[in-house]
Amino acid sequence: MKNNRSSNKSSARNTHSSGFRQRKLTAACLFALAAVFIDTAQAQESVEEIRITGSRLRQSGMETPTPVTQVTVDELADMNPRQMVDALSQLPQFIGNQRPQNTAALTTGGSNLNLRGLGSTRTLVLINGRRMPSGNRYGAANVSTLPEGAISSVETVTGGASAAYGTDAVAGVVNFILNTDFEGFTGRLQAGETSRGDGDNIGFAATFGTDLGENGHVMMSVDYYDQDIIQSLEALQSRPWFLQRGLVTNPDPNGPRQITRNFVRPADQSTGGTINQPGSALDKLEFVRSGDQIITLPMPFSGVGAVNGGCNCFAEPQRDRSWGTAADNAVQNGNGRGSVFIYTDYDVNENLNVYLQGIFGFSEVIGPWFGSPTLTGPAWQATIFRDNPFLPQNVRDIMDAEGRDRFNMAMAGSTRQDEPGPLGWYHSIQNDRLASGTAGFDLELTEGFLDGWHLAAYAQYGKNNQKMLFRDGIRTDRQFLALDVVTDPVTGSPACRAAVVNPAVFGDCVPINLFGGVESVSAPAASYLLDEEAQVLSTSDQIFSEIVLDGEIHEGFGAGPITMALGASYRRDELRQWKQDMRDEFVYLNGVNTGFRGLIPEDQPNGMLGVRPGSVPSGFIGNASLSTTLFTGSYQTEDTVLAGAFSVKEAFTEFNVPLLQDLPFINRLDSNFGYRYAEYTGSGGITSWKVGLSWEISDELRMRLTRSRDVRAGTLRERYDATAGGANVTDPMFNDARTNTTSRTGGNPNVNPEKADTWTAGFIWQPSSIGFLDGFSSSVDWYYVDLNDAIGQLGFQTIVDSCWDGATELCQYVIRDPASGQITRIDNLFLNISNSRLRGVDVETRYQMDVDWFGEGAESLGWRLFANRIIENSNLLPGAPRDFVGLEQPEWRVTTSLSYSNGPFRSFLQGRWLDGRMLNRRFVEGVDVDKNSVASVFYTDMNLSYEMDIDGQTYRLFGNVTNLLDRAPPLGSGDPSTNWYDTIGRTYTLGVNVAF
Repeated sequence: MKNNRSSNKSSARNTHSSGFRQRKLTAACLFALAAVFIDTAQAQESVEEIRITGSRLRQSGMETPTPVTQVTVDELADMNPRQMVDALSQLPQFIGNQRPQNTAALTTGGSNLNLRGLGSTRTLVLINGRRMPSGNRYGAANVSTLPEGAISSVETVTGGASAAYGTDAVAGVVNFILNTDFEGFTGRLQAGETSRGDGDNIGFAATFGTDLGENGHVMMSVDYYDQDIIQSLEALQSRPWFLQRGLVTNPDPNGPRQITRNFVRPADQSTGGTINQPGSALDKLEFVRSGDQIITLPMPFSGVGAVNGGCNCFAEPQRDRSWGTAADNAVQNGNGRGSVFIYTDYDVNENLNVYLQGIFGFSEVIGPWFGSPTLTGPAWQATIFRDNPFLPQNVRDIMDAEGRDRFNMAMAGSTRQDEPGPLGWYHSIQNDRLASGTAGFDLELTEGFLDGWHLAAYAQYGKNNQKMLFRDGIRTDRQFLALDVVTDPVTGSPACRAAVVNPAVFGDCVPINLFGGVESVSAPAASYLLDEEAQVLSTSDQIFSEIVLDGEIHEGFGAGPITMALGASYRRDELRQWKQDMRDEFVYLNGVNTGFRGLIPEDQPNGMLGVRPGSVPSGFIGNASLSTTLFTGSYQTEDTVLAGAFSVKEAFTEFNVPLLQDLPFINRLDSNFGYRYAEYTGSGGITSWKVGLSWEISDELRMRLTRSRDVRAGTLRERYDATAGGANVTDPMFNDARTNTTSRTGGNPNVNPEKADTWTAGFIWQPSSIGFLDGFSSSVDWYYVDLNDAIGQLGFQTIVDSCWDGATELCQYVIRDPASGQITRIDNLFLNISNSRLRGVDVETRYQMDVDWFGEGAESLGWRLFANRIIENSNLLPGAPRDFVGLEQPEWRVTTSLSYSNGPFRSFLQGRWLDGRMLNRRFVEGVDVDKNSVASVFYTDMNLSYEMDIDGQTYRLFGNVTNLLDRAPPLGSGDPSTNWYDTIGRTYTLGVNVAF
């Protein structure tokens, strides 16, 4: 209830999303209009009863036994003012958050939170205690669509919370607290870039709230953020940690099997084309452009690596200045986000409040998809025939001398991807649009046996439309037709053999010349090959309703009243995903769908006349191919789409039973119990429960303990998904040679619910009686999650390695060529993994004190620390030993900060430390590799702000530097991981909060 609608004014901080330059002028204009109404006021009102995140009980004085961490929006803005997910990612309890920086197509898009590293589908996201609609088929909430301008704080529950909130909260809960009582106007405008002059970004926010008559209230918030992509040869060269680093076969037989080197390039492909024909004088000749001529040169092997076999790679003495096969990498994706949020409520009387809430949010991520063209590996490389008129004469002479009519050629990427080329730029754009509406009420009961109880209910509908766009992809069904070039017997000009043999079907084919790189491609050939835009569309709908009743059921046993909450909820999730144009999925001949995803040579069953035998690699023949445009998503049949739905009905209850109080060493002892039953379509009934104790030993020390059973059933994606893609793995069958292959990521309708047994135990210490420690508090919590039948994807490399190590049931997902043994496809399906374990410790410390150092104004000094230590993170698969995946994670992650305020001035200095880690848990240093560890790293961030009052209007100017010292990420055996490290470098942000 809002009995007092007036509010005290305080500064509000927000961040907003960005990605594409054309929006920036619009954003600035919108902010200028909004600035007329801007104020930094935020409403805060005193309430006798509060809702504690982690419990469904509404009671003052209750201390939840489950660990809860709260961070205000001001603190998050100090950490990183760009986007809220970037700030949250600096907190150690989040591991591997999905962010626009590390988002690629065919993923969730936007931003998803990942508590403990257990997965975003095990992290439940709430808005003011109410479920946030899932963002897409992945079942995870896209926090990029949140109204960041309206958020006042973020609370995280880092213990199992399924009994309290539902069967998705295995890892915990993230609750975004929105100040819906806000009155006034607040706004924020900011812009930034990296110290290297790239990655430009701009953001703004505006929030408005006012009363409507005596009993009504309305609040609206608008925010926007846009950030440029960082992708160029210069961008890579200006960041010396991008070194094309990799493992190569050690030429010294007395040393470790592989050694780490910089500037590693594949030995079997190049941007101009490499001939792979062992036993021939052609082998490892590279096509190179020399002026207007195409010549061949022997591959410049450095001697460090292996040309045939082993890693099929070698280390060059310096960076390949063409960038070349690294063309599918970007330092940072372009991204944009924004939202419009509106909330209105009305006090029908002093006991009943009704409300309506609406959210419209969008997020967009743009980035490179694959280097184009992609003709790599045994299954994908092209076959070039002797009668190709584009061939240099010296190559044709060698073929004649050897009696050879064809050879294999591999290439990948453009010779200068950072400059426009004839084949454009193969990239993906992923758009997500969320629309959500919520209606509910809060009722204080004042009559009968429920006098003093509280009843709350709401109904919510959310719809997310996702569009995955793939632009300038090469039509693989046309690529191999165009590569098979002969001399037209009529015109004497180069022509597609298919067009000569079967003009009725392939008469529009345009021959392509890829020798020496994409610069050789003619404009007509590019027009024939390129698919301007392929689309994969999906819609996700969610209906959710919940009713909760809570209050006092008994006066208790002298330690306080026994309180109870009980409720029920219903949820239905529905998914539909499809290709916009089936010609992106299947080969059409004369306008008729053949039902095949790739070409079939004329000598095979269902062969297509004109497709020369041997001209199509095995990875693209018939339905071995994934689509006619490389890896564009949804895997479907001609007349069906990916679709599915499930519903769940849940009933739950919770009790808080005070046991003792005001005894020696027992100021207060409370117990907490929760139980939930859920009935899933397709999975049946599952239960979750929680038992907790909160023991306040004294005013300064409190202990807490919880034991819970947390459960989760499969999401729509985990049950029904079918997505095409590519995979890059090392193959132990061939001495860990790197292999590019196709992949299928699929759902499994038969996955069983997973069950987690979770323990948390810890203490909170607040030594207020010790003078110099007044204002100090610290908590330490141990946690243990034992997850059985965990639903998950093992990942391409784990599937290959585990099959090789003895988990034979996984070998069915590694499809190999019967003749060569090479991997042709990996199926990464959702499975019930036998067991996963996660153990660790969380530490949180805060110290706030007043100081008198300079005497200019009210001075204060603050210190805060968050730390996490991973003790164990492991998986157990049938037939294989326990796999300690946590060895490849930093054991310790620490974020600490110092803040100093003096009147209008505030400074904030933050340090982030990531412990060292193992590179590959399957390698032994000195035997398998020369170095199998990554060093620790310490980052420093700084924020300075100054507040000014001008004519009654408040302006707070701020400047933020992320990675102040421009620390490079520690070097490993490849490019640094964006999941762990800052790969962008020093970044500046300037902005202003305004209030009038």
